[in-house]
Parts: sequence; C-alpha cells; structure tokens
Amino acid sequence: MRNRVALHQAALTLAEKHGLEFTIDDVAGTAGVSRRTFFNHFATKLDAILNCGLNDSHVCYQEAFLAGDFAREGRNVVEELLMMDQELDKQRCLGNGIGWSTRIHDLVLREEKLRQHLWKTIQAERASRIRLVRARYPELDEDTAWLAVRLAESIILFSLENPGPNQDTTHTLLPRPERQRFFYETCTALLQPRAQ
Repeated sequence: MRNRVALHQAALTLAEKHGLEFTIDDVAGTAGVSRRTFFNHFATKLDAILNCGLNDSHVCYQEAFLAGDFAREGRNVVEELLMMDQELDKQRCLGNGIGWSTRIHDLVLREEKLRQHLWKTIQAERASRIRLVRARYPELDEDTAWLAVRLAESIILFSLENPGPNQDTTHTLLPRPERQRFFYETCTALLQPRAQ
C-alpha cells in the first residue's frame, strides 16, 4: 500500500509540474521504487495519476460483494454497491492527504488525454459493475443492472458535488452518508410507478 501511495503521489506531482511529459521511470525514481514495482500497482502513468486500476483491495471488495458481505435485511442492490464503494474510497484515500482529489480534478480539467483516459476507465468500471451485479443477482436483466449501477454512480457524484453560491445547499449540510440517503430516496421516489 505504501508503494502504491508513493507512486500515485509521484505521478501526481510530476503531472502538475510537467503535464504528461514524463516517463514511468521518472515516476518510479521519484517514488524511490523500481520500474517493476510500478507495474505491480499500475498499468500506465495515467492510471498512476488517477490512482485507478485494479488492485488487491478492489478485487477483495468485488469478491465480498459477490459473497453478499454488504447485504443486510432491507438493503437493495444499489445500497450494496454504495457500501462497496464506501469501503473502496477508504482504501483509495488512505495516505493521500487533504486536497488530493482537488489536485486530480485540476489535472483532469487541464489535460485532454487524462480526461479521455478517465472516461474510458469509468466506462470499463461500469461494465465490470454491471457484470458483478448480474452475477450476484442473476434474476436482474441487463437494463435493471445498468440502472442500479448508474443510480449508485449518480448518488456518489451527487454526494461529492460542491455547489456554487446560487445553488441549493441543502444536501451539502448533511454528512456524506446522509446526502447519499437523501439523493437515493429522491431517485427511488422518481422511479416509482405513478398512480393513475
């Protein structure tokens, strides 16, 4: 875990200083690890900047999801996905410090290639989660699994949103889990069939 954080921080710092004009060897050297160690954690320098890509904790949480470890009485598939994401976020943020996500956000806005890579990563992750949901809940069809995954993504994005001065700030006054609950209840209410 320590090497992964060091590599991510090194890639992030190099990208802030040099854009995308640096090599994997630069990242490994800055982090004080070998090139081989880099490839144990990331496939590309773009993955290292974004701190994305499969890792052991990611696989463990997917296995836990399939085993029903996030299931509780009354909890549905969207809530299970949110619980898995919450655990993954704890792992992803570990050791990265305050302001880490803002630094990534600024780079994504600045670098088109990084933005495209992030979009491809999101699409691949979405497809993977749909397969995961279908494996855990074989009775769900493709469209329902897609909807569950997209709803979980929307809740997470909504809970991370920073409103501007003229936007409604009701949801930001609540801690993150309560903001997720607020948005989830709103979405499910909208998705309910309406009485004629």
